[in-house]
Amino acid sequence: MSINFSMMMHNNELAGHLEEIFLSYKQQMGIQATKRELTYEQGRSEFVNNAIYGGVFDVSEMGSTWINDFIAMGALRPCQEFAENVVGNLDNYPPALFTACSDEQGLLYAVPWMTDVSMVYYRRDLFQKAGIKEEGAFSSPERFDETLAALADAGVVAPWAMPTVRSFVSIHELFIWLQASGYSYLDSTGRRVILAESGPRQVLRAYLSLHKYLAPDQKRLRSDDADRLFMTGQAAVRISGPWLLRYCEPEVRENLGLAIPMNRTYLGGAGLVVWNSSREVLKSVELIKKLTDREASIKIAYLAGLMPARLDCIAGLPDEYVRPEYRPMIETAIRGGVSIPKTPLGGMVEDRLVTMIDMLWQRFFESQTGDIDQFLEDELDTVVNRLNMVLSNYYSG
Repeated sequence: MSINFSMMMHNNELAGHLEEIFLSYKQQMGIQATKRELTYEQGRSEFVNNAIYGGVFDVSEMGSTWINDFIAMGALRPCQEFAENVVGNLDNYPPALFTACSDEQGLLYAVPWMTDVSMVYYRRDLFQKAGIKEEGAFSSPERFDETLAALADAGVVAPWAMPTVRSFVSIHELFIWLQASGYSYLDSTGRRVILAESGPRQVLRAYLSLHKYLAPDQKRLRSDDADRLFMTGQAAVRISGPWLLRYCEPEVRENLGLAIPMNRTYLGGAGLVVWNSSREVLKSVELIKKLTDREASIKIAYLAGLMPARLDCIAGLPDEYVRPEYRPMIETAIRGGVSIPKTPLGGMVEDRLVTMIDMLWQRFFESQTGDIDQFLEDELDTVVNRLNMVLSNYYSG
């Protein structure tokens, strides 16, 4: 008998550290914990299979935008009965992440584990050379564009780096632009994409138009490509998660500036869930306790390149990861962060939106028009209508 744990694929360091925790767990509980790593591309289908057939996972790390889907399927065990012993003070967690881990009535179904917060990372030395004021440089979509334009005018070859191929990061970035203007991807019912409507369309245009600040030879970028360009000093500005802090080269790190995009950023992360199909609920809960105590929360978040869900753990992160001067801004961003609103079949909708944004980028670069307005006039309605037809079929079926 064993407790079967699934986690999203992070890196070998974290996987190795979890094996140490599992060994301690075995010594304490007398039962083995086994680990299976999933990619984001395969994870959702694996979870759907477990929800339907059971028997595979007892405890899983689950992305915040997926949790609501599996609550709706009746696949997860409510955590409220043991949450007080594990979670403690609710004020010690980001409101947006706690909401994502709960159902519509506020009943907790996932123990918040790690937080992903999107920040603007920029080169302060390049700002100084270009004569750009740092304060307010990224406070609105208009200021964001003006700042990148000023860097370009100052001779910076790559003012900006962004993913332009299939990436979940793309929709997180676009969501920052949308929520700054009072929009989301979907209408109030959560069943229809509204990106082709006038207001959201202009926001999408503003976001896609940032392609002109990419390096001329770096147009089709994966998310990790865009990160690497910034970390190695080849781009001046990047929106990304906390992992960027771990891997910047020394020169970049010495000149690193942080800002909250649009003064209110995207917040995601992950929670730990117990599956309804688990036959070892009490021992599953004990594993969650092991994975979420203070020491484990700090080390796991550091190795994953994320933030601990517990806000009081941020102060315990190593200085070489998060410098003390960065911490107040990061905590402010986390406390005020906004999650993508819950919708029916939210995880599936998210996946379809990722595909749609990738399709738009691909068609735009293939068109070689360079005219984003003409491109959207020609393509956007068709792509959005096709996606809405797919969603309509799901909801009616």
